[in-house]
Amino acid sequence: MSGALHTYRKVIALTGPLLPVVSFLGRLPTAMCQLGSVLLVAETSGSLAIAGLAGGALALGQTAGGPLLGRAADRHGQRGVVLAAALVDAAAVTALVLAALAHAATGWLALLGALAGASVPQVGPLARSRTVSLARRAGADERTVAAALSFSAG
Repeated sequence: MSGALHTYRKVIALTGPLLPVVSFLGRLPTAMCQLGSVLLVAETSGSLAIAGLAGGALALGQTAGGPLLGRAADRHGQRGVVLAAALVDAAAVTALVLAALAHAATGWLALLGALAGASVPQVGPLARSRTVSLARRAGADERTVAAALSFSAG
């Protein structure tokens, strides 16, 4: 067995098989929400400019909200923060979709996009933090910690 394969098996032994799967699935909405909102708003408004504003507001919301959610997770724990953010995000994305379908004004679309972006659960960074914590707690060597970081970044 190659050294890299052995190291990644140690990572899976530390995290269990569920954490990488949940981390991957949890990142899908983050990747697709921006693109989906741009496509939906472009279709419903007939304007790429309005779609770009809504998508840009969503991206700005993610940029501004990410560190705040990370700080909240550090202070209050990951589970509650991720669950609360996921509920707010689901409501905000639903509101954005309904507003786009109702041909709402550009300002409302941008505001809802920003709220949806600000409430996106920061699954990737939180999963990496948890993985490194599990590896360090188990006394893993630096090679295993580095492999854990690269594995969770995929």
